[in-house]
Amino acid sequence: RAPAEQKEAILAVLEESGLERRLAAAAAAAMPAGAKPLEELNTLGRRIRWAALCTLTAPIAVIYGLRYLRGARHLVEKAADHGLTLIAIAWSLPLTAFVLFVLAMEIGNFP
Repeated sequence: RAPAEQKEAILAVLEESGLERRLAAAAAAAMPAGAKPLEELNTLGRRIRWAALCTLTAPIAVIYGLRYLRGARHLVEKAADHGLTLIAIAWSLPLTAFVLFVLAMEIGNFP
């Protein structure tokens, strides 16, 4: 079959089964009452992007990045600037390794 027909068939099966609605309902049930997950992810993503700019705050971006990825995994709609946030998380990983290396050298008094 043509890709367009396959896409229509898949969408029809998803609509019949109600899988997408059940997943959205399960994700909503897992969130605390009154929480707005998309707004919270937007805020967290902005913090990650700012923290990734400075070498000393890169570990914060990595820690927040783990929370962001867990939250984004359950949402159907992605947060604004999702791609930039993923790039910031990836950028923060080597910076965090560098910060940890420098701290290990300073604390251990290696030559």
